[in-house]
Amino acid sequence: MFTKMDIRATLAVCLVVLYGAAMTPAAAADEVNASEQVAGSRIRLFGKNGTGMWLYKDKACYKTSFFKKVGAETVSGSIGQAISSARGKANNGKQGIPETKDSKDADSGGYQYYNEFDVNPDKPITILSSFGIGSWSCEGYIAATFTPKAGKDYEGRLDVNLTTKQCHLIVKEIQPTPEGAVLNPIDDLQPAFKCD
Repeated sequence: MFTKMDIRATLAVCLVVLYGAAMTPAAAADEVNASEQVAGSRIRLFGKNGTGMWLYKDKACYKTSFFKKVGAETVSGSIGQAISSARGKANNGKQGIPETKDSKDADSGGYQYYNEFDVNPDKPITILSSFGIGSWSCEGYIAATFTPKAGKDYEGRLDVNLTTKQCHLIVKEIQPTPEGAVLNPIDDLQPAFKCD
């Protein structure tokens, strides 16, 4: 015969086994999601009125056709974004990249805005940019490519100096620190060209 103590012990063991079996898939899924987050890469790209910017994932070159950037994700360059930027009301597309001075400025309602993108680590990306306002523009497209590293975040923007009439595409790695994010140069950043 079973005693009350035997029955309670057996029930307790069954509950622990059932609870553990029910939790195992969820715990495994959480572990997989956490490893995917660490293994991925992200980039924040800025736009503003007059600036066009596009992201090509998994490519070390860019492809354009008349009024179209083939295979690219648009960061800035749409009419809606231009109107919102001119009014200082552009929305930022956030993915959780640590804040920098530029992203804080954009979040405070300035004319600059940004979008954040997940990108594949160890596969090249290309950033294509242009600028034109009034009768002055950057000379053609300005493009750069690099290969993001796993678990790293990046930030890119087109720096336009209207006084000197120069345009520079600036792309940096974001390094979080206790005092705030620091922007570091990217070792393999190089000019990108049109795909053959």
